[in-house]
Amino acid sequence: QEMGEALRAMLQAPDALPIMERFGRFDFDALALFELPAFKRRPLQSLGARVLQANELVTTLASQGKVPEVAERKFETSLVRFFGKVDEMYLPDREYHNAGHAADVMMTMEWFLQTGFMRARVSTLEHVMAIVAAAIHDVGHPGRNNLFLTKTMA
Repeated sequence: QEMGEALRAMLQAPDALPIMERFGRFDFDALALFELPAFKRRPLQSLGARVLQANELVTTLASQGKVPEVAERKFETSLVRFFGKVDEMYLPDREYHNAGHAADVMMTMEWFLQTGFMRARVSTLEHVMAIVAAAIHDVGHPGRNNLFLTKTMA
């Protein structure tokens, strides 16, 4: 299964290549990727697709009977599109709780999931769910902390 050409082009853009060389490492700079013009401050779809492919997560889910093999490609396409919708749901005017932060959390989660300790304890389905959870964790965040909201009774 292959990522769409547009996603592949984004990940292989000349300015993205030095960043993507660190994919899966703790020092991967998702925020730098977020700022690249090709990504238009929407990195979750392309990074989500890369995580799915790099780990063959959907193929493994299909081989485990968690996704019908006849629907494997459709499921992967739908999941990648879902990451794109999540990208769109992050509020663009947020300095911190934006899609770049979500991408950073998602890629940090991916790094954790690749450790020997986590690989021995996390199923493929849990891996997918952890990546999705990291991507969506701040969707719609108002951009204010609890203290501010309490004091202003917002």
